[in-house]
This record gives sequence, C-alpha cells and structure tokens, in this order.
Amino acid sequence: MIKNSILLSALLMLQASCAPVQTTGQCDFSQLSGEISKNAPALVSDVADATAPEALNAVSFSDANIMYKIMPRSVRTNRTETGTANVEANLVNCTDYPLSVQARTQFYNKNNVRTEDVSGWTTLFLGAHSSETYQMQSISGDEAVRFSIELRENR
Repeated sequence: MIKNSILLSALLMLQASCAPVQTTGQCDFSQLSGEISKNAPALVSDVADATAPEALNAVSFSDANIMYKIMPRSVRTNRTETGTANVEANLVNCTDYPLSVQARTQFYNKNNVRTEDVSGWTTLFLGAHSSETYQMQSISGDEAVRFSIELRENR
C-alpha cells in the first residue's frame, strides 16, 4: 500500500513537471492594420497630410521601433469614487529580452477637446514575454470622457 502511494505520488509529480509553461499569451500582430477604425472616434488634423488621425480610447505608438515588440492586451477605463477617469492598459512584451517603455495619457471631453495637459511619461519595465499594467487618472473630474495613451521606447 505504501509502495503504491509513493509510486502514485511520483507519477503525479512527473506529470506536473511535464505540463506546459504558462505564458502571457501569444502576440498576434495580424490584427494591426495600421489604420484607425472608421467607427472609432479620432482626432484628425485640419491640414491635409500634416498628421495621421490620433485614435481615441486606444493605445498608439509614437515610436515605430516598439510597434511589433509590445502588444496591448487590454485597454479599459472606469470612474473612481471621486468621479475622475481612470485608464488602464495591460501591455505584453512580445520579445525574448527585457524592455523599458514609457507611456503617457491625454484626456478629452465629449467634443474631443483636451481637458488637461498631457500626463508626464511613466516608465514601465517588462521582462521577456511578460506583461505590465499602465494606469493613469485624470484630474479634470467627470469632464474627461475620452483618452489617448501614447507609447514609446525608453531612451
């Protein structure tokens, strides 16, 4: 009976050691089209060919070097108890090496007008194939209803 228990324990430990390693998820860049959805709100320059539209309620990359290194897994917003907007973006490092990135947020009202100055850059450190959550709160109360998160590689 004791031998059977030991044998069963050994088999269970062996099976557990063969289980696949949990990762942060696959980085599928096929969804990136380089274009903003026509249904999504966006700020567009009045000057022809001056700038590309800036996506609202989304993450944008101001540094093309990290566009295929970092994958936004989720972007969400909620209201705090005091009524300010709180945004969070869960970012995944899709590389085999650690990365340091910076993020900042601009908040807008219902008419797509800035409600406050852009936030300062926040530095995030992501290990290889790991994830980190960026978070920022508005200071303009319930006036902030839209946002834009900008990412760049840390310099």
